[in-house]
Amino acid sequence: MALGLAARSPLKFFRPATAGVFGCVAGLARLKRLDREVALDAFGYALAFASGTMQAHVEGLPTLPVQIAAAARSALQAVDLAERGMPGPRGAVDGRFGYLALFEDEADLAGVLAELPARRRIVEVSWKPFPTGRAAHGGIVATQRFMAEHGLEAGALERLVYRAPPLIHRLVGRAVKGEMSPAYARLCLPYLAAVTLTRGTVGLEDFSAERLRDPAVLALAARVEVMADDNPDPAAFTPASATATLRDGSEARLDVRAQLGSPADPLSEAQHLAKAQACLAFAGLADRYEALAALMAGFAEVDDVGGAIGELLRP
Repeated sequence: MALGLAARSPLKFFRPATAGVFGCVAGLARLKRLDREVALDAFGYALAFASGTMQAHVEGLPTLPVQIAAAARSALQAVDLAERGMPGPRGAVDGRFGYLALFEDEADLAGVLAELPARRRIVEVSWKPFPTGRAAHGGIVATQRFMAEHGLEAGALERLVYRAPPLIHRLVGRAVKGEMSPAYARLCLPYLAAVTLTRGTVGLEDFSAERLRDPAVLALAARVEVMADDNPDPAAFTPASATATLRDGSEARLDVRAQLGSPADPLSEAQHLAKAQACLAFAGLADRYEALAALMAGFAEVDDVGGAIGELLRP
């Protein structure tokens, strides 16, 4: 997370993978109590294995999440090599050809490092309430608010505009199209807003081939637009605003100050449990929900977490 926060320029490489491999190595080094020199060797190999392109995002392909899985695999390999005595480059992060020089156009690592002793970034991690790109969550929630606070219905909508920082437009502002893959659709806010307005939320079932071709949803999505504002922060998700124009000529406007699931607007326990229940139901494991929820409620007292969860999920 620190490497991502240090960046001061727009995304060029896919940071969850490129910076993510370093985060994985750091976590493994901590768990395994690696000596400092061994940990530094592992970071050197993390640099050698770092990879991840935003082209997969532009084209909306499953290559995107595969890159994150590859980063986790590479972190394991990096630690294995270091533990077996293979020396790695010491300037993995700030060297002439280290991570920051190769992957970021502008960065300020010193400020982030200065905060490390006093901050625990793990508590700043965001949770995803919907199975979509996180950049779309503000628009989904704004649509839900229009429905709850203004009684908005699909048939009454003439146009919905979500005006947000440039990063949001870049990540999820793509136009809806007739032949969308699930990977493309989960990064298409017009489609996601239309699904929300039609069904009240976005779930895993909304990325089936049948639903992706639903003509009513596609027609509604054509009335949704994402516009970039003049926010100079290349990493900003908020503030944003949504404006709904109705067919009778009236308008409604909402402000979005924080992304749902972020530390500024965290999910409630009920929302966490509802998401877990929906995921289990989609996987055909709805009957395991009560037992898993009870297990998590007493998580601090569980001696063998892997064994307990594995037993509950066993076919």
